[in-house]
Amino acid sequence: MNKIELRNLLDKLKNVHIGIIGDFCLDFYLFLDSTKSEISLETGIATQPVREMRFSPGGAGNVAQNLQALGVEYILAFGVTGNDIFGFKMRSMLTEKGIDISGLLEQSKDWTTHIFTKLYDNGSEQSRIDFGNFNLLHPETKGLLISQIRRAIPLLDIVIINQQVYRGIYTESFRRSIKKIIAEFPEKLFIVDSREYNDEFKGALRKLNDYEGGRLCGIERSIKETITFKEAKLIAEDLYKRWRKPLFLTRGENGCIIYSGKSYNEIPGLQIISLIDTVGAGDSMLAGIAAALGAGYGPVESAEFGNFAAGVTIQKLSQTGTASPPEILKIGSDPDYRYRPEIAASARNSRYFENTEIEIATSLPQERNIKHAIFDHDGTISTLREGWEKIMEPMMV
Repeated sequence: MNKIELRNLLDKLKNVHIGIIGDFCLDFYLFLDSTKSEISLETGIATQPVREMRFSPGGAGNVAQNLQALGVEYILAFGVTGNDIFGFKMRSMLTEKGIDISGLLEQSKDWTTHIFTKLYDNGSEQSRIDFGNFNLLHPETKGLLISQIRRAIPLLDIVIINQQVYRGIYTESFRRSIKKIIAEFPEKLFIVDSREYNDEFKGALRKLNDYEGGRLCGIERSIKETITFKEAKLIAEDLYKRWRKPLFLTRGENGCIIYSGKSYNEIPGLQIISLIDTVGAGDSMLAGIAAALGAGYGPVESAEFGNFAAGVTIQKLSQTGTASPPEILKIGSDPDYRYRPEIAASARNSRYFENTEIEIATSLPQERNIKHAIFDHDGTISTLREGWEKIMEPMMV
């Protein structure tokens, strides 16, 4: 996707309408500074002074704010918050961003707004404090929420089904109702990103990571273990046979595999050399994919766009960042990719062209009879300032 195509895609987002059914959470950041600590007279324990605090929409709220930052015209939120100060804060933040919260219901009993409290001490993230783990979705709340979703479906270009917490809105009863809605609107695009229920929601597209996909296929790996490209392709094929819909299998820094039943397409990971923070990257990827799909683009172009969005946000530290159109254009106009990272990481398996130091990353097509190759070293060698003529002249003459 070149710069002109990227600009055209961003322009089309100004007419896209997207609904998000999800677990709307609030990320609460506390930055501690022990230099002002004192011993509590009551407990004798050192206090933890907070130098700075800030809030950011999390969970489905982060997906929503990513869509807004990309320039999507209309975003409709469906979910539940508690009748508490944090619910009020999240509602006000989403409203300020122009997100329609008419589908974000408030349940006053048995529901606390989902909050992820993230403490940082000297730049190091501490154990998180979570709220909302004991929530119970009332039948009346569920019924009203489903009614509002069903009414809004015809007005939307695509619907995101986003499940991120275990005790959220996605009860068994709620999931059954969502599956009925998907069946009622077969012409409507639905895309699922779910930590617990990816194997449900027949008729929807899926976006999931390779570890989640691996577990569904009986491949259990710790987060420190690698799922190879070959294994990821087999996972994508297996999941497509189950769901019969295009799927996006994300691979972290190694990009994304798209499989639609006929062929595999790979979007390589972006080469980012600065410090990164991957928290929220999946939300940015999902937002980019859904926005492009809603604008009428195919799965491959949509994954490429989502990859750019995630590439922007991972460079924003200690926050669930977003990607703006100028930032997307900047990273997408001249991207650097991580080509064949598994080969690069394993010197033992390296293959070289005969009698050369040229490593073979991808075998040449047999039908091509290549006699000459031109290597453009000008930008690198000219930095030597002198002596480059002896190297370049034989190559250019």
